[in-house]
Amino acid sequence: MRVVMPMQVNIHEAKTHLSKLIRYALEGEEVVIAKGNRALVRLEVLPGAREQPRLGTERGLILRMDEDFDAPLEEFEASRTNGIRGSAPGLAPTGSPRSTPVHDPRAHASSGR
Repeated sequence: MRVVMPMQVNIHEAKTHLSKLIRYALEGEEVVIAKGNRALVRLEVLPGAREQPRLGTERGLILRMDEDFDAPLEEFEASRTNGIRGSAPGLAPTGSPRSTPVHDPRAHASSGR
C-alpha cells in the first residue's frame, strides 16, 4: 500500500503560488500550509467546485476506426464454443471455487520482509 503524504508549503510559498496550489487542490492533491514545520491549515475544495467533465469536447480525436472494432474477441468466442460460460482468459469458469486470475502477482506478494 502506498502512503501519500500531503503537499506542505510554508506561508510565504503559499502567498507566492496560491493559484497553483488551488489548482493542485482542485485536482485532488492535499495541500497543507505550515509555519515553520508546524501544519496550520489545509486547502479544501468546496462541494461542487470541481469542474465537471463536459461531453463532446474531444470531437475529431478518433481519426480512424477499423470496420471490425466491435467484433467479438477470439478468446471469448473460443470459450463460448467450448461450452465455458462466463469465462475469460485466465479465469476459472463461473461458479468455480477459484475465480481469481491464474497468475495474480498480488497473491505472491512478500509479507513485508
